[in-house]
Order: sequence, then C-alpha cells, then structure tokens
Amino acid sequence: MTLQTRTRRRLLAGGVVITLAVVGVGQARPATLAPVRDAAGSVFGPMEDVLTTRDDTIETLTRQRDDARRQLAQRSRDTRQQSDLEGLQGALSRVTRYLPAQVVGISSDATTQTLRRVTIDLGSADGIESNQAVQASAGLVGRTVAVSRHTSTVQLITDPDAVVGARVGASGSLGTVGNVTPPGLSAREPGLMTLTMVAGGNVRKGDQVHTLGSAGGRPYPANILIGEVVSVDPDRGQSGMTAVVRPAVALDRLDLVAVVMSVERATPDRILPGAAP
Repeated sequence: MTLQTRTRRRLLAGGVVITLAVVGVGQARPATLAPVRDAAGSVFGPMEDVLTTRDDTIETLTRQRDDARRQLAQRSRDTRQQSDLEGLQGALSRVTRYLPAQVVGISSDATTQTLRRVTIDLGSADGIESNQAVQASAGLVGRTVAVSRHTSTVQLITDPDAVVGARVGASGSLGTVGNVTPPGLSAREPGLMTLTMVAGGNVRKGDQVHTLGSAGGRPYPANILIGEVVSVDPDRGQSGMTAVVRPAVALDRLDLVAVVMSVERATPDRILPGAAP
C-alpha cells in the first residue's frame, strides 16, 4: 500500500510524540513501560521498514529513469551526427580531402545577438591551417582564422567582418555577401545577411547564392551554397542592388562540420550554376 506524503508525515509526527512520552515515563518507572515498548516496536518497526523500502525504491527508479534518459539522448545525438556525416559526404563530392570536426564553442555579439565565431576540435596537429573553408551539409559556415594545436577558431559568414564573393541565381551574376546593413535601411534581423550586387547585376527573391570561389579554393571553393534571397531592398539610387539573404546553414545549431583541405580543379562549366554543358 502506497503511503501519501501527508499521511507519512502524520505517522512520523505521532511516532515522535509517543517516543517522547515513553522516554519521560521510562526514566521514572522503567518496568512499567516494558509492554509499551514491545507494542510500539511491533507497530512502528514494520512501518519504518515500509518507509525505508519505499525511499530506496524511489531512489532506484529515479536513477534508472535518469540513466535511460541519458542513453536516449546519446543515441539521438549519435543518430543526428551520423546523418550529418552522410550529408557532408554528399555535399563535399567535389572535395578531394576534408576533415569532419565537432563544434565545441561559440562566440556572439551580446548587443546584436549576431553569431561571429565558433571553435572546432581540430587544430594544427590535424593539419588545419588558417584560411580554410568550413562547411556543413547544407552549405557554407565560414573559414578558419586562428589555429592552435588541437582547436581552431572559425569566422562565421554572419560575422560583420566577413565578406564572401558570390554568384547569384542561374545567371551567375556577381556580388558580395556580408552582415552589414546598407545605409538608409533598418537593421537586419539577427542571422540575416546582405547581398550587394555588382553594378548592373540583377537579383530576385528566391535566387540561390553560391560562393564565387578563390584561387586554389582558399578560403572558399566555388559553388558552395551560401543561402537564399528572401527579399530585395528598395532602390535607393545606389550603384548596385541589395537584398536580404538567409544563410543555408542554421548557424545557431551547428554540430558536425567539415574543414575543406583540398578541392579538385573545377572548370567554368562546373562553377557556374545553370551553365550550359
């Protein structure tokens, strides 16, 4: 029979009162209380055993529950990482060599809530150098900017100091992506970036934005997805159109990423999205 907490407290309080009474009388007439002691022992002895057993059972069940939760969380994490790794393998089909890495730290601007940098668990001992691209299965994350023996700092594409050369849409129009709001416009929502087109370039909502690429693939190989245009800014008489880009990668939920070590040489046909074969 399960004892409710209130009942349990009342029984314990009653036991204390009886015990005090027994002690007081026992000091005056010890022989008189022998039957009382026997009766109290027969009543409260089994009850104490029940309460103690119940406490032990609750503690054991609580521990088993917590262990099961930890195991389930670990299995869920392992499954997610395996899925991320498979996604990376598909996304990095043109990369001849890359190293998977775990995000172990993060840095953001407390005022603007802008994510600026993360720390990964690979460093110079693993062959990592500065100015190497880092990407997730969904697209570009950033580039390494500082390397120690066992860890590296990655500048995210949302860092206000980061600028990435880009090609936009099927036409491959040129532009740059950064996290600085153009003059005359309200500040972007946290996590959104600005695409600035080269004069004469056109952009539309829904256009995908990919990396332009750098010589030798450093810091950025060509044709890595940066994000998607979610809106085009009004014309303010500026030389190039600007637009709002949502990153392809959920940077606030980074876990498994890959550091691009080397890429195969790409032809222009393979760089330009939508280019004729």
